[in-house]
Amino acid sequence: MRFATKNETTMKIAVPLFKDRVSPYFGVSSEILVVEMKDGRITYRGIIDTGTRGPWQIARRLVLLGANKLVCGGIQLVHKQWLTRNGIRVVDNQKGLAEEFVTEMIESDFAHGHEQTLTKT
Repeated sequence: MRFATKNETTMKIAVPLFKDRVSPYFGVSSEILVVEMKDGRITYRGIIDTGTRGPWQIARRLVLLGANKLVCGGIQLVHKQWLTRNGIRVVDNQKGLAEEFVTEMIESDFAHGHEQTLTKT
């Protein structure tokens, strides 16, 4: 899948999972779907094991992974604010199949020129 962009850019989207769905609450999932894009192409799509439980450990792990965007169900305001201050855009109150949601979000972002969600490399 190829999406047109003006400049070389990268984006990492992280989605905590409950089976194959967006986890209903941030901090309770031990698996995270990670989709990485570079220059408009999906370069990595995989599920990582956080190796830990709890929202603070997962939040720190997302920052270390270099995530740009987090898609989740519910999230406590304190965690959302901390993630935002650390450069991660939080898209909360989401539900549904994780893979489908990410694909639709990517297509929508690029169709509407939302390149501000990307980080220049």
